[in-house]
Amino acid sequence: MKILYSVTDLKNEFIRLLENYNEYYWAVAWAGIDFDVFEMLKNKKDRIKEIIVGLHFYQTHPEFIKEYLSENSVKYIIQTNGTFHPKAYLFQNNNVEWEILIGSPNFTKAAFSLNSEISVLISSNDNNNEKIYLDIKSYINEFWNKGEYFDSIKLENYKNSWVTQKPKIGSLAGTYGGKIKSKKIKLLFETETQKLNWQEYLNKINGEINHYVNDRIKVIKIASDLFRKYNKFSEMNTEERKFIAGIPNKLEIDGAENGAFFGSMKARGYFKQRIIENDEIISLALDQIPLIGKITKQHYLNFWECFKQFSGTELAAATRLLCMKRPDTFICFTSKNKDNLCKDFGIEKIKFDIDSYWDEIIERIFDSNWWQNPKPNSSNENEIIISNARAAFLDSLLYVGDYNFI
Repeated sequence: MKILYSVTDLKNEFIRLLENYNEYYWAVAWAGIDFDVFEMLKNKKDRIKEIIVGLHFYQTHPEFIKEYLSENSVKYIIQTNGTFHPKAYLFQNNNVEWEILIGSPNFTKAAFSLNSEISVLISSNDNNNEKIYLDIKSYINEFWNKGEYFDSIKLENYKNSWVTQKPKIGSLAGTYGGKIKSKKIKLLFETETQKLNWQEYLNKINGEINHYVNDRIKVIKIASDLFRKYNKFSEMNTEERKFIAGIPNKLEIDGAENGAFFGSMKARGYFKQRIIENDEIISLALDQIPLIGKITKQHYLNFWECFKQFSGTELAAATRLLCMKRPDTFICFTSKNKDNLCKDFGIEKIKFDIDSYWDEIIERIFDSNWWQNPKPNSSNENEIIISNARAAFLDSLLYVGDYNFI
């Protein structure tokens, strides 16, 4: 008998077991892809006798199911009373020559690379070995008989659900975007802003005396009125478009002079020129974002399919426009707030791109207590405006530097 404490020991022993035994009988809660032990198993399909895999919480990767779709030696537990959660791996040549690995690791990349796991390795040379062998094999057989095969239709249905549920799973683990991080992950309750309830968040915004909350409210109100007034961004006049774009404007509305709150774009000459010329692509891009209702990542990606035709992947300019149309969902991502945003959310200071802005920032905003549960005073117009622009107002807590709108 041997206790395996480290990921290295687990992986080394597992590779040895795969190499040394000709028959595999496993019962495992979840199975994944894209790690070396998975690749080894793919090359030894003929040795699989019974592998039964769980699907609870959509943790089993659909590509694992696809890999073994035509194999009669792999089944799945679709549903049970409670969660199917075993991790039992039996390797044998016959009923007197075998080893069993039992413990915490699932057959996933994280278990074999990053997680803290512990396992017990039992062999046919250990005491009381016959009973252990018979009990484990009987246990695996019991669930094998309850398992089901997948076909292509069932796999497609599972994959669709898996795609939908994946962000929820990742956010609970702190792995937004589904990527394993190299640095310590901050969970929701560890961040300064995500953990705030609505009243705490509102108090912080109102307490930022140097960030001009009343002027910001005017900016949001003007933007909201303009998007409700016109069917398309291109229908706005030049000064209205400049205001929405965060460019100095001559709009004769109280508060319009501070239009660069939530992201000044005055230094982006090419973007400014396209706004003045009323580039139709910008308007078409904003058409992809509905004015009401839930915004999904697909809406956002549709926006980018249009917007990047003239501006590449310029996040600051794009997110300024998004922030003005849907300030409940988007924050303008600029050099003035990104350092504090990354620090607070526990995000690595990487070069942000289209996907990482949504996965790393917007998904975290969606999970924030104050975003999930806004409770503005219905008789207070300013609170309602802040509530309807609660993602954009995060900038007022994170902005660093002086304001210069001239």
